[in-house]
Amino acid sequence: MIKKSSVCAVAGLITLSSSLAAKERTCETSYTPEHEYYRFSTDGTVTDTRTSLTWQRCLVGQTHNDAGTPDNFTDDHCDGTPTQFNWNRGVKHTHALQGYRLPTYQELETLVVKACKTPAIDLVVFPDTPFKGLQMTSEDYRYEKHDSALYYISSSLYSGTKQYMHKNIQGYLRLIKE
Repeated sequence: MIKKSSVCAVAGLITLSSSLAAKERTCETSYTPEHEYYRFSTDGTVTDTRTSLTWQRCLVGQTHNDAGTPDNFTDDHCDGTPTQFNWNRGVKHTHALQGYRLPTYQELETLVVKACKTPAIDLVVFPDTPFKGLQMTSEDYRYEKHDSALYYISSSLYSGTKQYMHKNIQGYLRLIKE
């Protein structure tokens, strides 16, 4: 009797966790992934052939892992936890990395999959992206009321919408390779 209850409980937890995972990312039924527009590289970057921009597939703090199959990009993942930075620290961190930079909002917007939420990005191209948080841009923003630029422009991972955040609010870095 106890064994049967335990099996049912485990099966129920697996079903519950599967349904919760399925609810994390939602896409419109008409959404079709556009992987053919990306040229994948074994160095953990991907080039968007429409924009010619080369992106790190993993956020800063994560490490690209090709799962032992460098010719198959669909099983890649990002190991580790992405690091969050306030804007000033993120800009300083990026300047220390040779050949990489923060994207502009217009560049970051090219990654947004408007038909999906939580996250609004292609998870095959950019695996293990958190379902919420902010992706930081290089652009600061001045409200008319303020003399100094206390804000930066970001993109919401949840919905892909433009956000104006105080520079103390932390975000993730997805960098462009020069």
